Amino acid sequence: MSAPIERMCHRCLQPLPHKAARCPNCGERPEGTIRNLPALLATGGILALAFLVWIMIAVFRNQQFTSAPSGDQNGVTQEQAKPPAFDK
Repeated sequence: MSAPIERMCHRCLQPLPHKAARCPNCGERPEGTIRNLPALLATGGILALAFLVWIMIAVFRNQQFTSAPSGDQNGVTQEQAKPPAFDK
């Protein structure tokens, strides 16, 4: 079997233990670790919520325009302008 690949600290160039979160020599975090994972997740969540709110506002405004009564310049709607139904 081959020996495990030893990682090196990018700051002090000393070997790092296999699952070390920080270099035992200088305290620097190893490369390739995500430092701000909670902050990245929170930012992504806030952006997703902002996008959802934007979509909801767009849909609400679209519904207002499609359900608004249409009328002529005098303010009479189409329903008011229709003549009464003819009954025999």
